[in-house]
Amino acid sequence: MATAERIQDTETKLWSELKASAWNDTLEGDSIFTSLYVTTCEQVEAQLATGVYDCLVDVGCGTGNIIGNVRTSVPRFGLDINPEFINHCKSLYSADIVFETGDACALVDWWESKRGSLRSPLVICCNNTINIMPKEIRARVFQQMIAVAGTNGRCLVTYWNGQMFSHAIMNYYKPNPTLCGEFTLKEVDFENRKLMTKTNYSTEWMLPDQVQRVVKTYDISVDFQDDFQPNTDHIGVHEMGIFVWFSRASTTNSKKYYDSDDAQIFYSSIWGAHTAHIGRYDLLTEEERGRLSTEEIVRRAEELHEEEIARLVRKLFRLRDVSVKLRVLDMGCGFGGLLRTLCRKGIVWRGTGVDLSTRMCDKAVELNKAAGIDGETLSIREESYAATSVPFESCDLVVALDSFIHVVPEAHEEVLREAYRVLRPGGWIVFSDIFQREGASSEALKPIYERFDLKSMATVEGFRKHLAAAGFGHFGFEALDACLTEHCDLVPKVLEEKKGSIDLSDAFIEKTARQLENWKSFGPGAVQWGVVKAQKLAKLPMLCRHGASTATAESDNGDAPGSPLSGVPSSSSSGGDSPSPSPAISSSSPSSAASR
Repeated sequence: MATAERIQDTETKLWSELKASAWNDTLEGDSIFTSLYVTTCEQVEAQLATGVYDCLVDVGCGTGNIIGNVRTSVPRFGLDINPEFINHCKSLYSADIVFETGDACALVDWWESKRGSLRSPLVICCNNTINIMPKEIRARVFQQMIAVAGTNGRCLVTYWNGQMFSHAIMNYYKPNPTLCGEFTLKEVDFENRKLMTKTNYSTEWMLPDQVQRVVKTYDISVDFQDDFQPNTDHIGVHEMGIFVWFSRASTTNSKKYYDSDDAQIFYSSIWGAHTAHIGRYDLLTEEERGRLSTEEIVRRAEELHEEEIARLVRKLFRLRDVSVKLRVLDMGCGFGGLLRTLCRKGIVWRGTGVDLSTRMCDKAVELNKAAGIDGETLSIREESYAATSVPFESCDLVVALDSFIHVVPEAHEEVLREAYRVLRPGGWIVFSDIFQREGASSEALKPIYERFDLKSMATVEGFRKHLAAAGFGHFGFEALDACLTEHCDLVPKVLEEKKGSIDLSDAFIEKTARQLENWKSFGPGAVQWGVVKAQKLAKLPMLCRHGASTATAESDNGDAPGSPLSGVPSSSSSGGDSPSPSPAISSSSPSSAASR
């Protein structure tokens, strides 16, 4: 069993078997959390008092300290993985509260069996419960909560405030060995606000700005707000707690689109099960064009694009020695096709793919396994590429195929700063995308914007400026406009040929065909497609976000056994295509700590 799976099993077992008495004993008397519990109940009550929400759903309700004490007349539902906690709640609180044992990752299915006519839930997960859950499932729990809340509901997740960690160690954890076991202060990681005891109890407390960054990896963008106001999305800090209020309005539409049945069928059946990007039609041979069907031409062009990216990477990093491999991050990896291609080409030592789509991430993991690629070589993380969990300066290469178009131009500099953060000096970013031409009218391009739910698009020059502002140099762009035109011409033909054999909704087929026709009609002269490359130059310390890791966990130096760039001499990075390979640092697997 993989390490992460063992940790996850340990965490799940620990919390699913914890005695209710052991937890409640720690909260009796003058608990440091009393004020936090009171404030949480008050804010939840204030939300419910607005009349906007028709029920309360508590995910990971524990022993019911919040849901059982909230004063409200709306229906209440509590869910927890621990059956003893649920039995405790049933015996202690009002019979009109529904308590059930269940899995937070299956929250949507559970709620469908309970909701009846309820349509505006207030969905909460309080008291650092989210950090009890294995790190690998936290993003999914957030998305499950948003799905249950729907269009009219709202969500609350509360974290314990890392600014109070030392206070909690001395006044909560040390005096409560029945909960977490005996430990010495030497076992406490005060710098990173973590505790792991010999009984496998662990806790991790985050600072407010870390919480904001983490939830952003889940595609939730919320700002800090000094005062609590009902019916607003915001982050608030109150003594021991950090309150994250969010709703569907806090997220982009990309995840919802790519997780839909129609999008999954469309991209896997029309574009190909492995990839979801525009292809290099200019590299197809006459023999291939004469022999292949329209569908096969689309997929072959996609393969050629990935192979050409691999060739460019070899050139940039001067990878003549097949034993020299890179640490790679794919921002918006989709089904993971590019990472697998780079693996097959012998380029990847450790690869990480991030994508907002749960279903694409799941499919990428499945396809990686089918290709014989283990989770240590290629890890897939369900998170936003604008704020990843990838450690600081832990990558040699960042790639992205047609994924940056999904964020508004104003956010591109932030995305590129994230690429800068994870790259080591001398590393490269290589990406393809669709760009608006300089001088093109935004008003005239509205039919094109519709496909990606945009109001504007970035230009190549705009990206160049953003890259320079983020700290990149040696910018290069290869225009491949004819490929975009041919792609928009062929995909509707494949869609028409296959629509009777695939289960796509008529509305999706009509909308997609219309949008691609718009691209074919309005695109020439207005938009372009091509490949951008740029190199990270000298370090710019001010670009390292506060709270971001400044070193990889469990990192090895360049001479460590198995380090793929060990012994590779650094070369000057002053030339246009002159990368400076540095000794590789082992990019650690995502840690997973149960926390409370």
